[in-house]
Amino acid sequence: MGLSNITWLASGASQGRRIMDVLGAFCGGASSPLARLCGSLSCLFTRPPRTPDELFAFYYNFLCNWTQTGEHRKEAFDDAGGAACFRQRGVTLDVSTIFRTSNHGSGTDIPHLTGDLFSLVQCNGTPGSAPSHPCGPYLKPLGHDVRATFSKEHAHLYLSWIVYLTETFYDLLKQLLQDCERTCADVSATCHARSCDNDCTAKQRPLAPNSNHTPDCPSITDCDSTTPTLFQYGFALRDVHTLAGSTSGHQGKRTCQDLCMALQVAVKQMNPLHRLAHETIPEYIYRIRMPFLYTVLTLWLTATLYIAHTLLYRLDVLRIRSHLLTTRASHLIDVKALLAGSRKMLSLYKDVDYFDDDFHS
Repeated sequence: MGLSNITWLASGASQGRRIMDVLGAFCGGASSPLARLCGSLSCLFTRPPRTPDELFAFYYNFLCNWTQTGEHRKEAFDDAGGAACFRQRGVTLDVSTIFRTSNHGSGTDIPHLTGDLFSLVQCNGTPGSAPSHPCGPYLKPLGHDVRATFSKEHAHLYLSWIVYLTETFYDLLKQLLQDCERTCADVSATCHARSCDNDCTAKQRPLAPNSNHTPDCPSITDCDSTTPTLFQYGFALRDVHTLAGSTSGHQGKRTCQDLCMALQVAVKQMNPLHRLAHETIPEYIYRIRMPFLYTVLTLWLTATLYIAHTLLYRLDVLRIRSHLLTTRASHLIDVKALLAGSRKMLSLYKDVDYFDDDFHS
């Protein structure tokens, strides 16, 4: 247990399992007292997820069983998304594509091989069956149960987090993949030197539905680099016994190379997470800003045309009618009227006179 003087300090001899049982009842599950308290406080104070494990826990808990969620997740999120785009027709934000289904599917329809993030958490071909290679229960965030409580009152915050943090989440998963490849999948790594035998079907056909490891293949639990790397990002192995092949046999056994392969599929370009971060969300933001962009553009064009017209034609808005007469004849007077004795001076126009007597009288 790491305590050198435990025999002198402890009142009785015991094993580490006893501590595990006590801590498990206190903070080991979603229904444990500490997890429920931290989840409620996290929902109350609405602190956005920051670390890789918090982001993964938020996306997983928020999007898992998306079609079956009630008013605090899907309904509240859809309402907040509609309000953000002013209820424009045809403007929606579908974020459930990254956690679509935990069913691995058949040979002709395998969503997990197209980037569904359930391939990193849980994956079953049929209920109770072992997941198809290379999917497996790899990742469990250390704060998984803390990010599991949501409220419809904060739906606008969840929308903002997804819009502005999805690209960060994608970059962090890519960084995790690079570190795993550097420590395990690289040719110079120790794990690569003691990888599967040549007769392993998972090594020969890594993405085939019936690919399995042999009993002699080392599992990811035997790797000395994977656990520290995952812990650096705030993750732990979700199901150690299944990954080691002790639960469902060698069909469920996974290696660190399998984890790298599953991460490669998850962050591959044009797969669900990449499309959500680089296409779906930017298009949604553009549709929100488009009316404002057109309005500002129209106002600037109107102002530019007005200023240009003023500079070129010396337009006087307050005396527009005084500039309508632009011919020379508008300012000419009758010379004969100047020589006449009458005070009335006639102009060249029939109905307009200069120095009208009636006006002066």
